[in-house]
Amino acid sequence: SSAPLTIEFPESLPVSARRQEIERAIRDQRLSNTAQITACLGAGGNCGACLPDLRALLDTSRQPIST
Repeated sequence: SSAPLTIEFPESLPVSARRQEIERAIRDQRLSNTAQITACLGAGGNCGACLPDLRALLDTSRQPIST
């Protein structure tokens, strides 16, 4: 089994401050794309600079959790 993927976000990005909230919404509301994240939380709806970060959070949330 490979090591879990770890993604680091610079603290200066708005997505960094809301990372846990976004991850929780992805999991609890079964969000599957950036448009759904934007509709649900507003993240990624302004300039779009954080869309790659949101995609990365979607990708990591799809990985199985090791126990």
